[in-house]
Amino acid sequence: MKPRCKICGKEDKSLTSIFGKEFVDELVYGLFNPESLTFKEGQELDIETLIQDHLDDIEGGEESSSENYLMSITSHYLEDYYKKCIKLKSAKEKAWKEIVEKVGRGELNPSNIPLRQLMEKIPDILTEELRKENLLELIYDGHFRKGLYDRRYAFTPESQKIIAQKVLEEAFTHLEKYGIGLHEMNEAGIGVYPSYIIREYDDFLHSYDNLDIQETLVSTASRDPVNMKILESDLKARIPLHKTKSSNAIVIDKSSSMYGRKIKGAIMAALALKELLEMNYKEDALHVVAFDYKPYPISSSEIIQLRANGSTDIGHALDFTRKILAREDGNRNIFLITDSEPTISYYPGQTPLQSALRASYLAGREGIRMNIMMLDCNVRLRDICDEMARMNGNSTVAFIDDPLNLKEFIIKSFIDHKRKIRMYQ
Repeated sequence: MKPRCKICGKEDKSLTSIFGKEFVDELVYGLFNPESLTFKEGQELDIETLIQDHLDDIEGGEESSSENYLMSITSHYLEDYYKKCIKLKSAKEKAWKEIVEKVGRGELNPSNIPLRQLMEKIPDILTEELRKENLLELIYDGHFRKGLYDRRYAFTPESQKIIAQKVLEEAFTHLEKYGIGLHEMNEAGIGVYPSYIIREYDDFLHSYDNLDIQETLVSTASRDPVNMKILESDLKARIPLHKTKSSNAIVIDKSSSMYGRKIKGAIMAALALKELLEMNYKEDALHVVAFDYKPYPISSSEIIQLRANGSTDIGHALDFTRKILAREDGNRNIFLITDSEPTISYYPGQTPLQSALRASYLAGREGIRMNIMMLDCNVRLRDICDEMARMNGNSTVAFIDDPLNLKEFIIKSFIDHKRKIRMYQ
């Protein structure tokens, strides 16, 4: 627990200071992706039982003046309901206070608190605590009313960064557990040169060509100067600089059929690739384009706010993205995420499919590589994807059963592309 301030004598009682950053980060990510909150061994605290214990203590007590006032202005048949709500709210507040005090005294380890149950039982308290730490913000919808039914919480830039890091971490963890294959077509490439950047060797980010023998031996000598036994932790990689930068665009279908897990999977994929580039490929550019019947660019802060609605014009989206990448230098890539065939066409005289094929061909003519991520394994959709890839002439195609695995496919596709190809020097 954070000590008292020597100047003012006040104790920092923020969520992070009491529970730790790891606990708060998991809580933020759990709000975005509840499926990440799984039961861990040792989490014996039962939040529901704790709340019930406090509720039992409250039962039979005298009603507060606020309760009496509320009862006096409500209809008879609602009195019992409101009374129970007030008592339950009080029990939850007492349970939360007990948890905070036990953690503060060192009697309860935050890792032993089941986050999923905590979020299910006291969501209002947790969201308010996160708001105090600027990890959630309260925004109001509507033009004239600003009341209870108009407000909702949104992630702040700070919490979006936490979520992006967690998504990327989760992607690499899953890639380590199982291999993911791609139904691939042609490849293209970029050249690399050695640099001054030294990093810990990572099987997913680096190839053996990146191993720096001198730095590895220095690391070994500082740890084991007598035996000089090289361990995996000693391995150092010299990060290559790319001769030409890579300009990438994630193109997300946000039509009505992409609701639920599909749009969430697309959001996670965009966040993961964005975070990967910011961490390890700072020279590369990333554009994010969302589309239904009309494409439009979205900023980093808007990725997490995407909602599914509308029809699907793939041709329009590819043309729009091609024009964005036309202004970029070097190697250019489009990651197209969709779950259906094109349903409308903005291009006069062409069917939706013809428009998509034409746009794929024009992207290929300008040297733009396409990576098609299809969230449906229907045979007709497979044929459409293969035809789009053939028209582009420089593509990979992946068919994903679980949209939440999309981030792994995109990360693997991007890294494999970086690893495999070299430019003649």
